Amino acid sequence: MCGLVGFFGRPQKVRNYSVDKRGFISQGLYLSALRGQDATGMAFIRDLHQSPLIYKRPLPAADFLQLKMTDKILADADDCVGILGHTRSATKGWVSEDNAHPFQHKHITLIHNGHITNHKQVGGKDFDHEVDSAFVAAGLADVGEIPTLEKLIGDYALVWHNAQDGTINIARNAGRTLFWINVPKWEGVAFCSEQEMLGMLLSRNNVTSKDKTFWYPDPHVLFKFNPNSMTTDNKMEYATLPFVPRTTFGRPPPNVGSAHIPAGPIIPIGIPKTKLLDLASKASLVELALRYKNITKNQAKDSSRPTTEKQIMKASRRLKAYGFQYDTVWAIKLEAFIPYKGSTEIGVGVGHFTHALTQDIVAEINNISPEIYHTVKKMPTVLGNLVNIRTYADNDRTVCMELNDPFLKRAIEAEMNSKKFIGPNGELISWDKFQALTVQGCAVCTGHINERFTSSIRWSKDGYEVLCHECANNPKVVAEYGQFFEAKH
Repeated sequence: MCGLVGFFGRPQKVRNYSVDKRGFISQGLYLSALRGQDATGMAFIRDLHQSPLIYKRPLPAADFLQLKMTDKILADADDCVGILGHTRSATKGWVSEDNAHPFQHKHITLIHNGHITNHKQVGGKDFDHEVDSAFVAAGLADVGEIPTLEKLIGDYALVWHNAQDGTINIARNAGRTLFWINVPKWEGVAFCSEQEMLGMLLSRNNVTSKDKTFWYPDPHVLFKFNPNSMTTDNKMEYATLPFVPRTTFGRPPPNVGSAHIPAGPIIPIGIPKTKLLDLASKASLVELALRYKNITKNQAKDSSRPTTEKQIMKASRRLKAYGFQYDTVWAIKLEAFIPYKGSTEIGVGVGHFTHALTQDIVAEINNISPEIYHTVKKMPTVLGNLVNIRTYADNDRTVCMELNDPFLKRAIEAEMNSKKFIGPNGELISWDKFQALTVQGCAVCTGHINERFTSSIRWSKDGYEVLCHECANNPKVVAEYGQFFEAKH
């Protein structure tokens, strides 16, 4: 299973939206890594009638996005007609740059999610490659689009650029999903393998669509988009060319949407109403604190995430009743922090669970420190995994999430590196050095060295060993090992 994500439309004459587009594609690639971590690539389309720039590496998206060339390409997002992004989960062929998507053959540049079983029959006579998707690109260029699509056996969702006629093309069968939505702000279209992921990416980057309609293309139909042609209501025009799929074992492939999703436009239904709190209101914050007043310190040791199969099934059913899927990634804006009862070091962050196509509802992230909360609060939104729904008084429900945001990790690291920590001999050291010196944990109990208690830990006289704050305050440990360690600073 691979991930497809991207956009295409008119190049912007005024550079107003590069942050939106850049955020959409970079975060889209990162999220699509959930569908494939073997390689990441992009096709950067500057001119509809010229072959695009291909940039790909056999790296997961998190590493790919750190490369300087990736950053340079994404900086010019406004100057392009579109970017086709792909994260690969290898099926055929070794993990290498040559086998990564996009594939380019003559005037065709293709990204593909799926698996073609008869790929050797699809490409031209003299064409050869390790990967089935490369044969599809060759077939589209050498044999023709409709004849190639009618030959395919297997599962596929395809997006390709045709430099010959200046179009962006989409085709799929019942075996793979793909969604798109019109984005008037970009005068174009955004697409993604998963509907929830597409909506979250648009919401996270402050991009909205007036009709709020996802399009789930019919299987066995070629959709040809012309980015230079827009309707009067600012939607991109496209032509539809049905094709007859090749039969297998005398039977035609099923003509139904994958995962029982009907093909065509999808207008999401609203979530059952839940109680909304105005988190900018002092009265609401008081109400919020009362809601959590019975949360005990012991709860800090527990996670909102279910751990057993039975618990996961129960949480999945509860989430499904509200229109959500378990463990999917969404965006939350944190507005309040409430410590657990009897603790000042850990608590629950509360905010609005946001999405482009639904109302906001209250969401919580458990077991976070005040430091992490204040870092998160500076961000427009933060990513988290949906793991449960908790019910409070008056049948009020709150979505439970777990933090899972690479941008948050970088922000925390940057903030920590700006601070100084007490090291050996009372020296003030950087966060990186503190981590390097404490990576082995406590010399006695091997437990984690918490940076919040640097004034309570004890360093060995040679500076290579450390006692955690608990062992450093344990009389028995101090009596036995104290001679080897400095006094607390």
